[in-house]
Amino acid sequence: MNRLLSFLLTTTFFFTCCRTDEQLITPDTYDLAPARDISTFADDEPTAFYVINQGNMGSNKATIDHGSFISGKYLRNIFAERNPNVVKELGDVGNDIKIYRNRLYAVINASHKVEVMDLEAHRIGQIDIPNCRYITFHNDKAYVTSFVGEVADFDAPLGAVYVVDINSMEITTTITVGYQPEEMVIDNGMLYVANSGGYSGYDDPQKYEQTISVIDLATNQVVKTLDTGKKNLTRLRIDNHGQLWVMSNGDYISSQPTLLVSNSDKTSFTNLNIPCSNFTISGDKVYYYHQTSGNKTYGVIDVTTRSVISTSLITDGTEQTITMPYMIDVNNYSGDIYIGDAKNYVSSGTLSCYTSGGTLRWRVTTGDIPAAMAFIYKEQEL
Repeated sequence: MNRLLSFLLTTTFFFTCCRTDEQLITPDTYDLAPARDISTFADDEPTAFYVINQGNMGSNKATIDHGSFISGKYLRNIFAERNPNVVKELGDVGNDIKIYRNRLYAVINASHKVEVMDLEAHRIGQIDIPNCRYITFHNDKAYVTSFVGEVADFDAPLGAVYVVDINSMEITTTITVGYQPEEMVIDNGMLYVANSGGYSGYDDPQKYEQTISVIDLATNQVVKTLDTGKKNLTRLRIDNHGQLWVMSNGDYISSQPTLLVSNSDKTSFTNLNIPCSNFTISGDKVYYYHQTSGNKTYGVIDVTTRSVISTSLITDGTEQTITMPYMIDVNNYSGDIYIGDAKNYVSSGTLSCYTSGGTLRWRVTTGDIPAAMAFIYKEQEL
């Protein structure tokens, strides 16, 4: 694939239309499943979820959708409806969404902010962070990766992790890491940060990052840098055995996207040579997809053997109706698999729910470019 096209698709940078209509939209409602009483849910069974839709960069069309397994309904664009006084609604490029301490956090990349809401999506406040990417939490602190420079600034400085006190919503410190840091995981008091070099390597592929910064959360200091051996790191997960799984996007010329895994002490990495565009982990399985030149693979990897155990994650043939897979997640309780479809990047996408056996359970229309989801549990509903 052409490097320029790959970069633009990854950042959704090439769509620059502007929304001029500031009318609030009443959420569209779709049926998910029969309604259930909250008392029938197990404590570790999701009762609801949020989806963040990126919207095309420059269009100011980031939105949040809400699905409830209690009501059996899916509501689109609820942020605008529940926050009618917020000018320009959610903002530009919704990149990540997480729930922590009964608050909902949405990372809005090109609006340079993290929106903080209650679990009904009512706005509490915002945290201003330049070119913010992803968020994670530990001990009442939020950690947000930032490219630091302006969006698409190919001469941007080193990236950073912003540390935020969630009670005051104030930034307490910043920690310099590699260029264009992306996803993070926390393990045993250490924060692992995948560095991409996504801007730096655009003109010179040798400048793509291939490192993971390791931060001691007790001191907020980078204590080591792990060399993975592969370039342009983006997605990062940790399994139940302490192994880091990281996706390399490659340089779009001589190296292609692949999946890497560390040993349990995180001192070395193995290239699995499994082409990967996105992945998630549930239990001892890695769920992934890969798309290139119109060909799509939806597969499963055994964490313990590191081998592909299926390339037929979807078994009923409906994978043919997914145009542009952009997100994948798993319900750890039911085993249901969720795949977001960005379609053509300029109009509504879809969210498809598959059973653990790979058959379509339901499909709903989302906002533009469904990018991530976060689950709510019974104790948070009560």
